[in-house]
Amino acid sequence: MCWPMGFRILVIPSARLMRPVLVRPPAGWPASARPAEILRFLDGAPWRGSRPQAEQELTRRIEQASRALPWPRALLVEPRKCRHEAVLDDPLAWCVAASKATGKILLLNRRPNLERLRGAQELVLCFPEARREAR
Repeated sequence: MCWPMGFRILVIPSARLMRPVLVRPPAGWPASARPAEILRFLDGAPWRGSRPQAEQELTRRIEQASRALPWPRALLVEPRKCRHEAVLDDPLAWCVAASKATGKILLLNRRPNLERLRGAQELVLCFPEARREAR
């Protein structure tokens, strides 16, 4: 096989670069996942506003949570069958992940897509492994 000039392949068999974490919707997640139902689930009380107000409030909470989470601004999303080390059941963290993921990438600076909250699918997010200092 002929490699392009300047192209290098580096294999580090003992180095772990990613830490997979399963993010899943909590038990009892609303089946239709309309914004008012999600707010009711999160608050434990019925939503009293209109549908546009519910969408606006849910979007606000997701954006606020995405700024507060100690996550990198971009993450890889792996297939759900992927082996994972930890499980995160936080409802707002799942809302952030589900509403801002598209395909195999999650971008925290992306506007939330509330339609993606309907599937209630588990996601495996790949967090970069912290670097270790050389000894």
